[in-house]
Amino acid sequence: MRVFSVLTLATALLGSVSALTVPVKRWDIDSLDLLEAREPANPIKFSKGAKEHLTNLGLAKGSAERKEVKEYHRNIVAAKMAEHGAHSAQVVHLAHTVGSADPRLHVTTGLWDKDNKRIKSTFGDPPKSGHLHHAYGDPAAVNPTYAAHVHAAGKTLRRRSYHWE
Repeated sequence: MRVFSVLTLATALLGSVSALTVPVKRWDIDSLDLLEAREPANPIKFSKGAKEHLTNLGLAKGSAERKEVKEYHRNIVAAKMAEHGAHSAQVVHLAHTVGSADPRLHVTTGLWDKDNKRIKSTFGDPPKSGHLHHAYGDPAAVNPTYAAHVHAAGKTLRRRSYHWE
């Protein structure tokens, strides 16, 4: 009986403590709230993973080289935004061909309309629908700073089977 009363007391205490917790707001996957608002004037943001990738490539936060590489990616994404009438975007994966079924150099990005709704993509044959878009870059015009940092990290932007450098 004593064990039962201790369990009852413990349950009551834990219940009262859990009632005091602050509710956690769940973010909708289609919301721009997923993005960090450090650059409010710029409609093209970078996901946490893309920012980590920049850091892992040796591009220090706030450095001129990092800003240059981010601007290179924003220019690629801006063309895709114009094509779809997007109001804002998020860079999910930096420019690449390796690790993707798509052999063309592209930036993987999410696009949102003026009402903050995700713009879906259509791809493949037969057509499929998804949340991410490929914004294509010119393989002959890869930003030299970005390419140098990718190669210094022992990585490559391009598929070896195409013999690109």
